[in-house]
Amino acid sequence: MNEPSQPTPILRHVVSDQADQGERADVVLGRRIPALSRRRARVLARAGKLRIDGQRQPPSARVSVGQTLELELEHQQVSAPELDVLAITERFVYVHKPAGIHTVALDPDEPGVLATAVARRFPECAAASEDPREGGAVHRLDQPTSGVVAFARSRAAWSEARREFKAARVAKHYLAVCDRVSDRWPPELPADGLRGWIETAAPLTDFADRLAPLLGDRPEQPLVCVRIRAAIGRDGLERSAVRLDGRRASTVVQPLASHGDRWLVRLLLETGCRHQARVHLAWIGLPIVGDRVYGRPTSDSDRAAIRLHAFAIDLSVVSPDEAPVFAPPAPDFWSANSSTPW
Repeated sequence: MNEPSQPTPILRHVVSDQADQGERADVVLGRRIPALSRRRARVLARAGKLRIDGQRQPPSARVSVGQTLELELEHQQVSAPELDVLAITERFVYVHKPAGIHTVALDPDEPGVLATAVARRFPECAAASEDPREGGAVHRLDQPTSGVVAFARSRAAWSEARREFKAARVAKHYLAVCDRVSDRWPPELPADGLRGWIETAAPLTDFADRLAPLLGDRPEQPLVCVRIRAAIGRDGLERSAVRLDGRRASTVVQPLASHGDRWLVRLLLETGCRHQARVHLAWIGLPIVGDRVYGRPTSDSDRAAIRLHAFAIDLSVVSPDEAPVFAPPAPDFWSANSSTPW
């Protein structure tokens, strides 16, 4: 017996902005649909996948305010990743994202992403976000980063959480294994130190009881905890960098232990800029092991990802009923070779 085919996904957009009046359909779709490029819209439209008010049209068709654009996506038979659900509350689903997969699709019909798996198991999450392909995700982790991700179960929870993330009021805790470039700690300001500063911070004590079993006999005399305040902005298509014209960014860094030329550090991300942990650590001379974008050319990795893990998140600022959720790192975060700590 043949299994029933899944419905073909269709993107819909109602033209409402006067700036789109008279524009090409592929331009408007690429401008208004998240994660959809104009090139992708043009290719699909040329294949007969575009309809305007129900009539099939080419990508060059000019649109008017009030018209409905529908773009049929190509269905891909690729399974979504299995879910490791950490906690389920009235407002959120907390999931452990493995390294190497995207949190949310970068292309509208990209398969095998975490949000897809969440939406299949928790359909209410797909309806929670403005873009259903986000599956209700209230934040994201980079593809090579592992750890806890929260998905909202209602539009109200999604909107409230996104507002708190934007206001930098959500606590996000990370672990990172870094290459130690210098023996000096606290670190000196880099040569471009005018772009930011480093200050002493209070020690990070949250989740100390949860981290202790993971560290075993590795902990050492704790070093001073520092806060990095350095704005971050785009540096080309794939990179970010500390920039005077960037967004405000603040990261607390606390060394936990060392092994040879590597340090294990814990981080508190007080803001949420693109690649923030990776950029700030590299800027002060602690590039994350395995990070080929911001790390040293000699950095190696024995797993298909960087050694950065989001181990806890606290959404109690959204609702006092939400307790912090902890995600233990996978064994390969430490090392694939059990004879060495990291």
